[in-house]
Amino acid sequence: RSYEALGYVDLLFNVAKQILRMSSSSDKETDADAFEEFKSSLTQRVLCFFLASAFFDCSAVESKDEASGANKKKKGKKKANANKDAIHPATLAGIRIKEILASCSSSPAVPYPVRLTLSSRYFSLLADCTAMAGPLKDKGANLKHASKGSKDAKILDILVQQCQGWINIEENGAICHQTSSGEEEVSSRELVIEFQSLARQTRKYGEGEGELKAKANEKCVSGAALLVSILYLHRLHCGKPENVFDDDDDPDADDDDDNDAEVDELISDLSEVTKSLLEQNESEGDGKDEEEEVGNPLLGLAELCITILSSPFGSGTQSRGASSKIVRDAVKYAWIGGLTAAAHHSSMTGNSSLLDNDVMNLILGGMGAAGDEEEGENYEEMEEEQSDDDMQSEKDNDDEDDSSEDNEGVFNAAAAEALDAEDKDVDMEDNDKQSIEEDKEKDLELDPNALQSLLLEDSDADLSEDDEGELEHHAGADAALAQLIKLKKDARKAGLQAKERLELTNQLRCVVLLETLVVSGPTSSYSKALRIEVILKTLVPLLKARKSLEKSLSTAQDIGKKAAVCVSEKRALLERMTSLLKTKICKMRLNSVQWSETINVVEYASELASKILNEARKTDDSNQSSCCSAALIMTFRSISKPEDRVAAASVYSEAVKEWSTKRTTRLGSSLFEDLVHQAQSLAQATLAAPIAMATVDARSPFLKSEAFRLLGGLYGIAAKDSYEQVDGIEKLGLDSLLKAAPAVAKGVAKSMETDDMKKTKRIREILKSAEKLVAFATKHSISDEMFWETVQSLPLDAIANGTESHGVKNACDKLSVEIKAGFEAADARKQMEIDEPKGPVTPKSSGKKKKKKKKGKKR
Repeated sequence: RSYEALGYVDLLFNVAKQILRMSSSSDKETDADAFEEFKSSLTQRVLCFFLASAFFDCSAVESKDEASGANKKKKGKKKANANKDAIHPATLAGIRIKEILASCSSSPAVPYPVRLTLSSRYFSLLADCTAMAGPLKDKGANLKHASKGSKDAKILDILVQQCQGWINIEENGAICHQTSSGEEEVSSRELVIEFQSLARQTRKYGEGEGELKAKANEKCVSGAALLVSILYLHRLHCGKPENVFDDDDDPDADDDDDNDAEVDELISDLSEVTKSLLEQNESEGDGKDEEEEVGNPLLGLAELCITILSSPFGSGTQSRGASSKIVRDAVKYAWIGGLTAAAHHSSMTGNSSLLDNDVMNLILGGMGAAGDEEEGENYEEMEEEQSDDDMQSEKDNDDEDDSSEDNEGVFNAAAAEALDAEDKDVDMEDNDKQSIEEDKEKDLELDPNALQSLLLEDSDADLSEDDEGELEHHAGADAALAQLIKLKKDARKAGLQAKERLELTNQLRCVVLLETLVVSGPTSSYSKALRIEVILKTLVPLLKARKSLEKSLSTAQDIGKKAAVCVSEKRALLERMTSLLKTKICKMRLNSVQWSETINVVEYASELASKILNEARKTDDSNQSSCCSAALIMTFRSISKPEDRVAAASVYSEAVKEWSTKRTTRLGSSLFEDLVHQAQSLAQATLAAPIAMATVDARSPFLKSEAFRLLGGLYGIAAKDSYEQVDGIEKLGLDSLLKAAPAVAKGVAKSMETDDMKKTKRIREILKSAEKLVAFATKHSISDEMFWETVQSLPLDAIANGTESHGVKNACDKLSVEIKAGFEAADARKQMEIDEPKGPVTPKSSGKKKKKKKKGKKR
């Protein structure tokens, strides 16, 4: 019977999912609206059926409306149908379940295995309904200014109907299978009803000065109501198996009680935080005193969001189905609502944003990233020391376990001997018979109860009167104790691995809080809550956390798949952090985001850039270097003034010098190449002079060749621009290239005279760089005599005659022609400047022209 019932449950679930994904084929708007209403009605009826059958004993369900109407025989048929339509679908489902169970079985409730499946299908279908929910539509003049396009409002309507179904079916006699009820449950229900009612009231707002505040309050209340509603639905339980009559026989009973208590506490805390946010929006003062007394409500909301995401509600269980997805979406909506309210508070009071460093540190901590850069300067050393401390602690604990078995240390030596014997046996795998016998003995000894009994036997250590009190040692105690120690150690190791896996999973869920800030933050309704320095604060902690994960994964690959721990979870978190850092945070548009007034922009950006460079110096991994490069560019891109941006980017000068001259450095040319490709003008303004010096001072021919390649990129881009048509950072970049041109020409000349640089693969980069330099000088009319003398003195003929490469010969010939043309153009411009009259035209000559014009008019 149960298997047949489960088949029907799955059939009903799949039909509801298919209908939910269907769309109307009619072009008429009325038909499409009717079809959407049909879909909504049908899925709600299926949800209510799952709700009644999974979580309630419906043996005593009886509709109050039907009971009162049964005594009135004179009521018409239409009146009876109207009363039936007024009954909630959950109550109707409960009545139908009662009738079916009464006719088919003596049991007053649905069997537990079926209820367990119904509970899972209920939350999974509820998750699909919320995911497919569309925005609300205007209907009537009363919703003229309602929040159109608000998907969270539609999701809230779905959850409200489920909560009302729970209340309605209990009022009509159903008994919930939940494990606990009392004042806390009643208080939580009252808070849920209060927030749902408040959310409906705040959907209507007028136009004018209060519209922005009303929108902010609507977002805040709607998100909080959505979250408390789904948390409240998590108090539903499918009960206990039929063969369990006492809570002592049910190991999950205490967990259910704890979950209910946690739900009630979360709902109460969320209510207080939301009310604090609304009260701050209602206050018209500066709010400083209130904030000091109450604290930062956004910090409290962030803490609640992290707690929920890290709780069992965010991970889901067998009986909850896909409920974790709804919880995570609800947390996101509540977080957006709190940010919107905080943004309005900041815009009205003029205070610093509620989204401060404390809130960001909390979010980063939830993700597993260090919240404070200053605490992580010696991150690697601290991590290694911590690892050593953990290993030493584990060893000490094992020693304590050993000593607790026998204070005299006899068994410690026995355990060491047994473990050494195991290692020797592994090395002697060629002896098949001996290995098989030993494996059988070990299998027999792996039962912890048997091992414990063996160790506690009186025969293990008896004092013999004949031997004058000498201790007799049991032959099997050594091996038994060694196996017991091994079992305890494996159990502890498995527990640590499970704890680490849970922490990584929780950290992965908390990433959504930071993603919400950076993905749509600058263009969203809560953009005024953002501050540039708070966003930049995430860069260094994310880089350190990413490096730690990468190091852990590389270690796991070295020790093998069997010994690797939580590899898939670490890889998932690493990929999520990398995507968040490179494609979201470093791609943010900061046009609508501002710095705090108390921040010295240049000093802050320079200090942060130095820390990011320190992270780049510690890694050999190309992905980590790419993330560091993207973080540097993001830091300088956040500065609006061109002069300040160039001043802050001066750290690149030291980086180029270190890269070109220091042998032990880990900095690579990709750090500068990314700047050339992604911030061309800034690269021209900051890299031209130091890279020109690197062409001469670099410690190897390869690095000199790389320097010429980078210079070719800088001058090749600038050759297309006109000096008169640019300003700002572009003009500063061209000025830097013009100043560095003579130094680059000297570097080209000196490299062409060096034997190591005359190799084909080296000379090609030099010729390309020289060609783009000459094109740039011709375009921007460089008239410096020393520059052209240096360029004309290049030994191009000697290089062409001394190589067998046709490409190098053609490049030398082409460069010679371009140098000659550029020099002639510069000489011609210089001659024109000499020939042009320096003084202004005299008034007398201009008067004669006027007289001639007058005579011409008379004629």
